[in-house]
Amino acid sequence: MTKRRVDLLVLGSKETITVDGAPDSDDLGIIDGGGVAVNNGVVVEAASSQLLERKYQAKSVVDVPDEIVLPGFVDPHTHLVFNGSREEEFQLRVQGVPYMEVLRRGRGILETVNRTRQTLPEELLRISEERLNTALMASWARTSQGRR
Repeated sequence: MTKRRVDLLVLGSKETITVDGAPDSDDLGIIDGGGVAVNNGVVVEAASSQLLERKYQAKSVVDVPDEIVLPGFVDPHTHLVFNGSREEEFQLRVQGVPYMEVLRRGRGILETVNRTRQTLPEELLRISEERLNTALMASWARTSQGRR
């Protein structure tokens, strides 16, 4: 079988999270030891690493054994200091609930803004330090373990 050429293979993730894509589905798929094939900046396939290695030949291959891969999810930015979670908002949006309705329900950005305002500065510092330490450890692990 001839392998298809792609720009990038991301392999060996702790979990690769997929979405059905159907408007009425809120089920997330979880592939242990999965990854993605990417060509020209587009995710071509999300699957098990073994399947991707059989089907594709890549210019670059990145091993991510301690990472969670979320192909197609775009998080353009984040903040270090905040409290709360917008996971419920994400589930509502996957179900097709418009963002203005999410806001009317007190969710979305309003939820984390309000929770942050209600949190004592000492607790925000603790949460932020924990978040920063997690990011630094992940960064250190990536640079110290190397990639193939």
